[in-house]
Amino acid sequence: MSSDRQNKPQLVGRSIRGPGHIEDKIPNQDSWTGKLLSDDRIVIAVGDGVGSAGLSEKGSELATREVCRALEEHLESTEAIAEESINEILRESFKRARRAVREKADDLDEPPSELQTTLLAVVAGPSGIAGAAVGDGGIVCERGDSYELLVEREMDVVDLPASNITHPLVQDEWPSYRHGFVESCSGVVVFTDGVE
Repeated sequence: MSSDRQNKPQLVGRSIRGPGHIEDKIPNQDSWTGKLLSDDRIVIAVGDGVGSAGLSEKGSELATREVCRALEEHLESTEAIAEESINEILRESFKRARRAVREKADDLDEPPSELQTTLLAVVAGPSGIAGAAVGDGGIVCERGDSYELLVEREMDVVDLPASNITHPLVQDEWPSYRHGFVESCSGVVVFTDGVE
């Protein structure tokens, strides 16, 4: 996102069922939520419901919606995305999403693990771009002719023999919580491990 006000930001997103999910009659476990705010700032979240969790599509949808709501509330009370404070704001927003998923599990009389999901989120505007992630997936910024990770990969699971291992949202500890900040970029992409 550049600070050039003539080029209004665009928000594009999509979540589709993969061929394996269609064949196995599994619902789409990925979700995304995004909002272009009136001041040209953007809030985006994506979640990938864990395949072994029976209601992960509900957890994914709820987590993305809740983290975006929390980040939007923060942006309403501040004019800048400040590097000094945004990590704590992102972390608290992720905690709020985790609480919402756990409460939904209680409402459904299910263990929270049945709504397990990964979560990635970005706030972007003329004053900066910040992102955070719990679990796998990626956040990439376009800067000139190159693409750079805004948030590092989930390194402790990269070289494991199984590609479906991750540290998801409803766990008490997040060994893979990562965050990043850049002052500007011309675009940002947030994606689940299906694209990674």
